[in-house]
Amino acid sequence: MAFLRLWRPQQTEPAGGNTALWRRALRVSISVIVLPALSMAIIFTLVKVIAQSDQWDLPSGRLLETILSSCQFEHSSREGVDVDHMICSKRLGASEFPQVLKDAVVASEDDRFFSHGAIDHPATLRAAWHFSLGDRQGGSTITQQLARSILLKKEDSLERKLMEAVLAIRIYARLSRSEILTRYMNVVPHARNMYGFDDPARYYFGVGVRNLTLAEAALLVGMLPEPNNRDPLKNPSAAFESAVGVLQRMVAGKKITLPQAARAEDELKGRIENGRLRRGNETYVRLEYRPYRDLALREASANGIKLPEDYRLIVFIDPEFQQTLQTQICSISGAYQGAGFFMRPSGEALALTGSCTYTGEWNRATDIARSIGSTGKLFPLIGVHEAGLSLNERFSTWPLRRSSWPAEPNPLCRKRAKVSLDFALAQSCNRPWTEAAMLLGPRVTEIVKRFGITPPNAPSLVPIGGVQTSPMKLAQAYAALENDGMLPQVRFLIAAIGPRGNIVGLPAAKGGPRVMSSAAASSVLQALRGPVKRGTARAADSVHALVYGKTGTSSRNEDALFVGLTEDFVGSIWLGYDRPAPMPGIHGGGTPAKAFSKLTDFYYVRLAQARFAESDEGRGGAAWGRLKTFAARQPGITTLAAFGSVLMTWFLLSALFRRRERPASAPSPEPPQDDRDLHPQPYQQPPQQSS
Repeated sequence: MAFLRLWRPQQTEPAGGNTALWRRALRVSISVIVLPALSMAIIFTLVKVIAQSDQWDLPSGRLLETILSSCQFEHSSREGVDVDHMICSKRLGASEFPQVLKDAVVASEDDRFFSHGAIDHPATLRAAWHFSLGDRQGGSTITQQLARSILLKKEDSLERKLMEAVLAIRIYARLSRSEILTRYMNVVPHARNMYGFDDPARYYFGVGVRNLTLAEAALLVGMLPEPNNRDPLKNPSAAFESAVGVLQRMVAGKKITLPQAARAEDELKGRIENGRLRRGNETYVRLEYRPYRDLALREASANGIKLPEDYRLIVFIDPEFQQTLQTQICSISGAYQGAGFFMRPSGEALALTGSCTYTGEWNRATDIARSIGSTGKLFPLIGVHEAGLSLNERFSTWPLRRSSWPAEPNPLCRKRAKVSLDFALAQSCNRPWTEAAMLLGPRVTEIVKRFGITPPNAPSLVPIGGVQTSPMKLAQAYAALENDGMLPQVRFLIAAIGPRGNIVGLPAAKGGPRVMSSAAASSVLQALRGPVKRGTARAADSVHALVYGKTGTSSRNEDALFVGLTEDFVGSIWLGYDRPAPMPGIHGGGTPAKAFSKLTDFYYVRLAQARFAESDEGRGGAAWGRLKTFAARQPGITTLAAFGSVLMTWFLLSALFRRRERPASAPSPEPPQDDRDLHPQPYQQPPQQSS
């Protein structure tokens, strides 16, 4: 028995030292990996909670959405010199940027843009670590750079980084990644005080941004960290090296192949060495925004908003429409002066111009007071509807009261002894509307006063040029027809933002007075279709939109005007001299009406293209966008989900640790085995069944 006890193999037990060492290593790993991860999750969760609260004086909610979709004037003071410029985050749509440019931007600026959220946590921690060592490295995502570009002052400080992170989270909750990238490519600072990629593409290569090649995209993207120091016209070697770096990162990200990168590098090298960067005929034209800026500053002052040294004015301007209006006014004015003012029916100013060159704060579009000609027929037209009269009522075309009074100047009207008011409106017959104004009497004068315009002494002068006002006031008066009879307040400024992204001031949005009933506004608007469809304003018609309007020409053709309305805007165009003088052959139904038609075509063709592009791109991301919007609007649920994720992670790690620590003496369950294929059983005769 003793021999058997000595011979029996002893049961193997795990080495206690190795097990303790393994457990210690596991605990150290958890301490090094899990605890920092939990701390990082808690920190970023707190930042997110702050971002979703309204405690900070930073734009959020609907105001932030408006800022992300609007243009702005940024003003800063650098060493006593005032510098300002305009940036527009929605100037170009996503479809207008080529894919090669998008890939280059992501590869160079934020290679994990499509995999992380508003903040790249590892990159942020790495940048913070290097910053503590005195080495500054970029860790901002494209979303953070967008927040900095449109809301914050360009400075290196911990406070700015924190506000940048908060704003980035707010932006990320409201925009898809594609929208964030598009807005970033519209506002990113570039060389020579240019912003976005379209202007540099036109300046350096003579092509629009949509026609950029791989080599050109790499060159423009490579300039971003230091645009002025990497200007290919000033420092070609630095520009070339940075472009090669972008190509290498695109190869590493598998966006292009090595042969493609090599061809692009050879192309760049040859064009830079030979000084042949420019290959197209597209020109870069800086938008003249200062007249609009001056009016926005005037509105801020009128609302008591005190602007700091560095500020941003968020405005309603439509930059492309502004550029087109400027071009049209310059092309039609010639030897004359011209002005144009366009606004939404609700009052937001879209575009304005008072000259081809900037002449200071005084602006013809808003500050002149000139005869508005037959566009003044609007006021007796309102009176006719309010008095219950019919536009089918006929009036004589013979001179009024005395034979010495001038007869009807329009030969088309003189052919008929009597015409209806509807015909007289379409063909701009003066004699019938003069008599109608005399019948209405003081009512017409009272109607003119409703619009904040000074009436003439005699009501009979209202429909034939006796009213004097500016193109802005004229457009505002006609806008009431599309604004349910309410006179809209003309607005230029959305908000004023300080250097820390703080809200400096919001102009008071005052509702204008009611100048006519809703029924009268609708009837008058429909009547104004006549001049465009069959009358003196036929040149203003458009195949892209339904246009309403009225022409106006003052005595001796000293002023020529057209005021028109569409579903989306109201605009007036004026031609004349600063010192009134005749303009033979110039009338409101000619040049001004044609210019309005061209502006209408431009606006609605562009709108159709933008809607088509948005519908084509938005099919895949609609559900994810709705989910992000829900999460942004439910901060409690978002915080609870983050806390639950932390608890679940800790539970899984604890379970894994307990499984590893299971004692070795515990018998491990064995899976059942089926040995029928290994040990066949002898054949047994089945029992016989009884018959």
